[in-house]
Amino acid sequence: MPSEREYETGLAERAANGDAFVALRKAYRESNRFDKLVTLYETRAQAIDDQAKAAELFYLAARSVWTI
Repeated sequence: MPSEREYETGLAERAANGDAFVALRKAYRESNRFDKLVTLYETRAQAIDDQAKAAELFYLAARSVWTI
């Protein structure tokens, strides 16, 4: 299983990397790193073509800001 840093590197190289997104989302939620979670949602939203999913991710990012 890749480390968190490896997932972050993979996501930096390819922002649409679904496996890295899911793994990092879980890690950031479990460790209450909401600042990183917000950045993750925003990065993913900008990288995907599905407008509805992007809007949902921006909504989740905005909601997460209130937790910081």
